Formats: sequence, structure tokens, C-alpha cells
Amino acid sequence: MNKQTTSKVMSPICEAQWVFLREPCRDYNSYEIDLILNPRGNAEHKAFMTGLKNLLPQGSNTTPWRARQEHPGEYILKLRQKAQVKGKDGRLVDIKPAVYDANANIMPDVPLIGNGSKLCVSIEVRSYSYSGKVGIRLNPEAVQIVELVPYVPKDSASNPFSGGDSSTGPELTPPNAGFQPVAGAQVPAQVVPQVQPQDHGYVVTSTGPQNNNNSNQYAPTFDADF
Repeated sequence: MNKQTTSKVMSPICEAQWVFLREPCRDYNSYEIDLILNPRGNAEHKAFMTGLKNLLPQGSNTTPWRARQEHPGEYILKLRQKAQVKGKDGRLVDIKPAVYDANANIMPDVPLIGNGSKLCVSIEVRSYSYSGKVGIRLNPEAVQIVELVPYVPKDSASNPFSGGDSSTGPELTPPNAGFQPVAGAQVPAQVVPQVQPQDHGYVVTSTGPQNNNNSNQYAPTFDADF
């Protein structure tokens, strides 16, 4: 039986889609992000995905990424954090990823994030072995919005009171190096600095038994070219 482990990693800046951070996705009651990575064309993406692949436990038969069929060479990485988890006392505890703007300031009012936004994510990686499935689960703990593409609901286009606002959202300056949140903000401990192309030094620390709710894991792509 594999020893369950956890580690902390920081993603490179990635384009995102299917982002649920303001409210959890109703289908799974979880906060979700799909990151798009291009390991063939981006050295940082390749180093990051190689590091994740090295964290797969022995005997893994599933992965949290899949090939992006319409864009050969690209991959979609699924991040998911349950909105509620059961504490040691049996009570349900609310969990929500912290969200920061491009200047690393906490955002108390999280915007609706549209496809094409660029994000940097602090991720908790947990290994699991459950019901014949072995792999890793990626929990987003903190998110930096580097470039925001505001999500516009489909029915807003026909809103007669919209006033014809063509704004694409606030102008954001480049992110601070190292993604340093403001003092006193609630962020996960032991955040690993952003991985450089030559750095695969992920630190893995063992933990006790983990929650094994691992829905929506993808079929394995161990032969991925990265």
C-alpha cells in the first residue's frame, strides 16, 4: 500500500477556463479551475508538469491532467477544492481558496473569472489510493489573478439596462515577483516558490490518512511528452 503524502507547489502563470472561485460549482459543491499548459512550447510549463509527474505515487493509474484534443501538445490540469470538509470532530468545515489581484492584494470581493484569464495558483498535492484508483489530487489553496477576463453571463447581452458598457475590467499591472500576499492574509503555509525550468526540487512530506473523495480524475496520460 502506498504511503499517502502531501506537498505544496506553485504553478507558473497559465491561461484558465471553467473557473469557479466566487461560488462553488453546484455540480460538485467545490471550487474549480482548469489550467491550460503547453509543455512543448513553454519551459516553465514543462518543468511544472514534469514535477507533478514525479509526484505520482507508485502504481498510479489515473492523472489530474488530460490532453487538450483541439490543441495538440497542450494539457488541461484539473484543480478542485471541496467547499466543505469533515473536521476531526465530525463537523463540516467551510474551505475557500484565497484570491489575490495582480499586485498580491487580497480580494474580499472575488470577481467572476472568464475563460482566457491568466492565473498563478498555490496548490496542495495529495496522493491517494481508493477503490482501485491510485494517483494525486490537486487542491487550489490560493489564486493570483494576473490578467482578468471578466465573465459575462449569456443573458446580460440582452439586458436593456446595461448601458452599453464595453469595459473589459480593471487594468492590472504585472504581478509582484514571488506572489507575496499582504500581511495578515489567510494563505497556505509552506508555499513553494514558482518553479524554474531547471528546478524539479519538489518537497514531499508524509501525512496521515486523507479524505479519498477523488471524483473527476482523468484517464492516465503517463506517456505525455513533457
